[in-house]
Amino acid sequence: MGFKHKIVNDLAWVISSAPLMSVNPKEKAYIGLDDQWFKTEAERCESFLKAEDANPSRLAEFVSSEGRQLLGKRFERFVEYWLTYSGKYEVLISNRPVSRNKITLGEIDYVFRDIFSGEIWHLEVASKYYLGYDNSHLWNNWKGINAKDTLEDKMTKFRKQLTIFDREEGGALLDELGLSRPNSLLMMKGFFFYHWKNIKGAKSPQLSLPNHNAGLFLKESEISEFFKGDNSWVLLSKHNWFAPYASASNRRFAF
Repeated sequence: MGFKHKIVNDLAWVISSAPLMSVNPKEKAYIGLDDQWFKTEAERCESFLKAEDANPSRLAEFVSSEGRQLLGKRFERFVEYWLTYSGKYEVLISNRPVSRNKITLGEIDYVFRDIFSGEIWHLEVASKYYLGYDNSHLWNNWKGINAKDTLEDKMTKFRKQLTIFDREEGGALLDELGLSRPNSLLMMKGFFFYHWKNIKGAKSPQLSLPNHNAGLFLKESEISEFFKGDNSWVLLSKHNWFAPYASASNRRFAF
């Protein structure tokens, strides 16, 4: 990504980077967006991104408008900006909770209309970073920043979110807005990290896409062994976890 402003590179990464997960071929309730879909979207957005790079003030204000953010919420702001301003979509629902008897059943990330085709889509998004423990395909062995957060938990939650319009409360919201049941889409981006000593025989999570973003992880006790005296590494803040990081000397680090 070659834009002048980091925030535009982050937006470009949100649009163009490869997704992490597909869906079970037997799954009828929702669709997993694949690598080619995002490549096509990135090509369409080329002029849009160049215009943003010429003047990123609106983007910067939009992304930071909710103050201090968790990484996932920051990712969602980039997604909403892309859907709102890239010229192809109209956002109909954004971060809308669905409740029953004052108990929240879930939150709808986005419902949007393709203004050219008229199609209505329901999109659930996440930016996740998982480390693969025990070199296993099983989702429970892929753990997040908080070790209690597993890929198994996230995919289970995704299914609840992506089928929310099949529930009475979700259907009532569609009726209120005069919308028919939209097709549901899964968009999960981020990284899967493999332990550096297992890299030759590394096992990817079940249903992960072959072109997913991948990296290595190591334990604190292994730092000296891994780097062997080379100190050209940096500890990145979470807000630098999207587009590849470039140091002041223009050396690039993914993490």
